[in-house]
Amino acid sequence: IYDLVGKGLFTGYIDWKEGVLYAKEAAEMETNKCPNCGATREFVGKGIVKCEYCGAELFL
Repeated sequence: IYDLVGKGLFTGYIDWKEGVLYAKEAAEMETNKCPNCGATREFVGKGIVKCEYCGAELFL
């Protein structure tokens, strides 16, 4: 999945607790809130954001 994100072929997020992968258009994702729980997110790498609260990784 990280390779696809790096190539710009996937946007969405992963809920690691539930083991679910969600595909979503980057334009539809809010820039400062986690779509899984609504908490503030932090950037962890190129095109990858991690929610500090629930641990979901978002791929932009």
